[in-house]
Amino acid sequence: MKEREINGRTIKVAAAIDAVGLYCPMPIIMLSKELGKLQTKQVVEILADDEPFHKDVADWCAQTHNRLLSISKTEEDIFVAYVEKE
Repeated sequence: MKEREINGRTIKVAAAIDAVGLYCPMPIIMLSKELGKLQTKQVVEILADDEPFHKDVADWCAQTHNRLLSISKTEEDIFVAYVEKE
């Protein structure tokens, strides 16, 4: 399990998803399935390059009451998001 520092908090990443090259809705479907396997408060890291992903993941988290801990974009234009299961 890898660890990341997010907003001054050390997070243990329970699962990672590589959705680079996939388009909506696949990154969100993959995220939903992976979170379904985890316990409350566990975190998933997801990589995606579909441009609307940043909005899609924020909206999905708000609708499902999961917590978007952070989202950023790398120099290679890949979004990296961390989602905590609620």
